[in-house]
Amino acid sequence: MKLLKLGKIELFLKKAMQPPDPHAVALSINLLEKLNALDEDENLMPLGFHLAQLPLDLHTGKMVLMGAILSCLDPILTVAANLSFKDAFVIPLGKEERTDWKRKQIAQNSKSNHLMLAQAFNILYAAVLG
Repeated sequence: MKLLKLGKIELFLKKAMQPPDPHAVALSINLLEKLNALDEDENLMPLGFHLAQLPLDLHTGKMVLMGAILSCLDPILTVAANLSFKDAFVIPLGKEERTDWKRKQIAQNSKSNHLMLAQAFNILYAAVLG
């Protein structure tokens, strides 16, 4: 909407055949402002311009953009792909403790599921290209 310069969000959405709940619209605008995608006057900020062009949810899109800016895009893309998919680990019945132990081993004491998934991908990638 903002890329197309269709005016204020709430006013435009009220004209829809089935307008969304006004409270949901207000929450969405608030989130866009908190992420610095919109300013207080609902003008598109530079970050918002780039987010609007990505086929991702706001948080994942911002994560990908920040990964590109900070030159750590490969692990960020791995994490982003994993966020949009079910758990990458198969947990056989009765092997939950071993699976947890293996996850901790892969995470290298980072205590981060995201870093653990990126590391697991790197291990798999290296094994395949071996």
